[in-house]
Formats: sequence, structure tokens, C-alpha cells
Amino acid sequence: MNEKQYSQEERLMAALSHGSIIVSGMGIIVAVVVWLTQKDKFPYAARQAMQATIYQIVAMAAMIVAWIGWTALFMVLLVPITSAAPAGSEPPPGFWALMFSMFIPVAIMGLFWLYGIWAAIRTWQGRDFNYPLIGRLAH
Repeated sequence: MNEKQYSQEERLMAALSHGSIIVSGMGIIVAVVVWLTQKDKFPYAARQAMQATIYQIVAMAAMIVAWIGWTALFMVLLVPITSAAPAGSEPPPGFWALMFSMFIPVAIMGLFWLYGIWAAIRTWQGRDFNYPLIGRLAH
């Protein structure tokens, strides 16, 4: 834990940068604006905002890849699964497994959100927070 005391405004800006992940794409804009407006005034908030920006870009890229992968898998598997069932019958069990698999990208997104919220809580408490790997890139 860092022993330095940060002002409430500085902690708020840092926490806002991390917590803005819950508004998806707009969160990146929030973090960038915090970084641009606070980089000369509050180094702690600026450092945290830069980390939050990079983290949210990585999270968005991961979500895009996850949804594209799920969509491709869905399209490749949907035709054989549904063509095996006679018209007018109940869908085969594989269909429901495929439908349930859409929650995998949603769960990944939820994990990114939870970690961003955790970072917001830690920075609001005035503690230094570094995302693994990203923390080094942001400094």
C-alpha cells in the first residue's frame, strides 16, 4: 500500500476512470478525458486514468473477439444441429447447448467489469492499483 495521501478529488478522478468500464465504449472516453484534464494537476489520477484507458481498450478488443468467435461457432454449428431435426419438432439438445454458450462472452465481459470496479474501489481508498502487464505499459 502506498503511504502517500491523495486528495479526495484525485481519488475520485482515479476511481471514475476505472469504474467507467461499466458504460462500455463510453468508459474509454471518460478515462481519456480524465487523463487529459488531470495529467498536469494530479499525477496519481492521470496514471490511473491511463491504466484504465488501456485496460478498457483491451477489454473491448477481447469482447469483440469473443463475440466474433461465438458468432462464427454458432453459424458453423447451427446448420448441422437444426438440419438434423425434422420440421416442426422440438429442437435437438445440441441447440440448447449452443444457445447457452452465448453466456460465455457475457461472463467474460462481467469479469472485466468486476475487475474494473475492484480497481475503482482500490483507487477510491487511495491505494495504488496496477493491472497486471498493463500497469507497466502505462508508466
